[in-house]
Amino acid sequence: MSELEVRAVVKTLPEINFHEYEKLKSEAIMISEYLSQMEVTEDNIKEQKKILARVNKSVKLLNDRRIAIKKEILEPYTAFESQVKEIEKIVKDADEVLRNQVREIEEREREEKKKKLKDIWDLRITQYKYAKIFEFEDWITSQHLNKTYSMNKCEDDMVQFLETTEKDLEVLSNMEDAADLRIEYKSSLSVSDAINAVNSRKRIVEEQNEIIQEDNQKYYLSFDNKKDFEFAKMVLKEKEINFKEM
Repeated sequence: MSELEVRAVVKTLPEINFHEYEKLKSEAIMISEYLSQMEVTEDNIKEQKKILARVNKSVKLLNDRRIAIKKEILEPYTAFESQVKEIEKIVKDADEVLRNQVREIEEREREEKKKKLKDIWDLRITQYKYAKIFEFEDWITSQHLNKTYSMNKCEDDMVQFLETTEKDLEVLSNMEDAADLRIEYKSSLSVSDAINAVNSRKRIVEEQNEIIQEDNQKYYLSFDNKKDFEFAKMVLKEKEINFKEM
């Protein structure tokens, strides 16, 4: 038996006979009109309050009856709902046990596949000079471990990765700042991005060095006669600018 043989659930629709609905509605309208026309005074306030109390009591009794009927109607449904949920839990518990077993098997298969791919990587990586900076974990993805991704397809992808990175790293290794370029390339897997990153960092360093050098730069003034020199000294002292005579 692989599925529940669900047969039709027999239901009997409840019937509520509210025979005096129209009569009670008419009475309610009459009472409403009567109360809305009444003028409450100190003389009749007690009587009016008694009328309101009687009317509200009648409405409460009617509403209590409604609540009781609703409860009676819902009782068989509540019992039915509980029975369905009990059956549902039994099936869900069994489903969870089966799913856990499936997950364990699938995870074991993924680990076995990963180990096989690691063995292939270890054999192939020895054939490369520059691609050795990459590790197995740098290449493998979750997709490689899926059943739909065949071993042949995985190995083709691995070879393409190693061949591409080998060529790119060889180019970068023959350029200035090769060490920095390799580091950037390992993160981006892009020759252009690696070059741009290193050049950008060099520009920043150069700009910082220029700023630092500007702070320590010295300026020299020369004069053709002593009169101008003495005047310049006077002005610098008035402006409280540090200077040194040479």
